[in-house]
Amino acid sequence: MVKLETIAINILARSLTITSSSGTTKADFKKENFGKEIMKYIEDYITNNGFEVINAETDGNVRLYHLIKND
Repeated sequence: MVKLETIAINILARSLTITSSSGTTKADFKKENFGKEIMKYIEDYITNNGFEVINAETDGNVRLYHLIKND
């Protein structure tokens, strides 16, 4: 079974949203160390959940990471 998820980072709002077929999760981050904290969150999420990044793109103020996992 293949699982797809998308991580969207809103740079101006300093928020991150993870979307999957089972729902949506949102996290907000402080201005201090935003870049460092958000990258650590994404790295840990991908590693802990067994995903691979298949594409990353930026559209305006939103950065998208498309993830895939084969179960």
